[in-house]
Amino acid sequence: MTAEEKKEGLGIIIPVYRSTLSVRLLLEQIHLTLKELCPFHIYLIDDSGSDTVSSYLKEHCKESYVTLITLKKNYGQQAAILCGLRFACRHEAVITMDDDLQHPADILPSLYQKLSEGFDLVYAIASNRKEKPVRQLGSCLRDQLFSHLFFQHQKTKVSSFRIMTQETAQNTASFHGGFFYFSAAALQKGINGKPLKTANLSYEKPGRPYGKSGYSLRKLALLFWKLFCHYTPLVSITEFFEKENCPLYEIKEITPKLMILGGSNCQLHGFLRAKERSIYTILADYTKNPPAKAAADVHAPVSTFDAPACIEAGRRHQINGIMTLGTDQPVLTASLVSEALSLPGFLSPEQARTVTNKYFMKKVLKNSGIKTAAYLFLSENREFLDEAGKQVPFTLEPPYVIKPVDSQGQRGIFKVNTKEELFSCLPETLAFSREKLVLVEEYYES
Repeated sequence: MTAEEKKEGLGIIIPVYRSTLSVRLLLEQIHLTLKELCPFHIYLIDDSGSDTVSSYLKEHCKESYVTLITLKKNYGQQAAILCGLRFACRHEAVITMDDDLQHPADILPSLYQKLSEGFDLVYAIASNRKEKPVRQLGSCLRDQLFSHLFFQHQKTKVSSFRIMTQETAQNTASFHGGFFYFSAAALQKGINGKPLKTANLSYEKPGRPYGKSGYSLRKLALLFWKLFCHYTPLVSITEFFEKENCPLYEIKEITPKLMILGGSNCQLHGFLRAKERSIYTILADYTKNPPAKAAADVHAPVSTFDAPACIEAGRRHQINGIMTLGTDQPVLTASLVSEALSLPGFLSPEQARTVTNKYFMKKVLKNSGIKTAAYLFLSENREFLDEAGKQVPFTLEPPYVIKPVDSQGQRGIFKVNTKEELFSCLPETLAFSREKLVLVEEYYES
């Protein structure tokens, strides 16, 4: 691959149905195969409907290159693939593969190479597969139906192990209908009204080390009937009788989830970077339409000053991490949320207060023998206080600077010449703070 080809990397979708050990091994194999070749991101779609499996995946699939999406119940492999496509279609190329280790990770580079020869969709077909009679019948009937519906692809065999271009993934991910079957939907839709360029790649299929296939004659009959109803001219009749379209799938949970405090232009870049890494984002911002809202997955309308509200929002959305791109109040909020939800953090709440609140900061500087401009604190009741909170006479020399104790930048900062002007600016300065006092310093030139 060239450097340009490596840029977006591969998105790999793996529907998981009550698998544990095989999934863990598959992730390791994919990592070993691709880590030196190109960027990649794996989307595990937990379609098991089992809390036991869900707990196992959360505990053992925590790598930064893995997004775990848990569906509310068992919707079936095809619905899980559609869900995965809607997350993975940002990648340059998208792969779908099974979770049972019968789709070997070591042929992923060959699949990508085949796709780069100008194809839109490439299926990997096992050259040594010996299927049970029921499975053989299902494959035969499906291929015959596809040959009839998509005659231009009659020489291409289909399977659940495949790679596609970003455009193919995006087109297929836009599917809306009563029944989704990847190959039928992709081949029927094509790209801009033109048939997809398809191909096959042969590989040696290993044995299944865990579990057994859930394929049955009943499932085969039901699948064939649904294909016939939804991908032939019968679809118009089918849609007429389907008064209400049930959702093809519903997401119960997705990890990793990151809460970002603030949604201004300063924080927008953080949301875009998170999206590049397939991280689900929750925006905490009390304003109705902050600039970063469109880039976030969820908007929690809470103030970044309101730590209890942010803690509750983080708990409700089951976040795995929290961050802020600012250096003032949200730093304390992030540390309080981290402590309350047992998330990793760089600063304890005590440390966060010291580096964001001038009331605590001045104490540290004084105790460390570091000189600062002469200062006092002014309460909302117009009382002057020292760092111990004791009321003292006003002894500072003009001009004065009044500023919030816990807000950075130029917000609420004024240079004044009299005590009366300090009192006049006090309400506006307090408006930029969660505290009930402000800092008053002697003005220091430059």
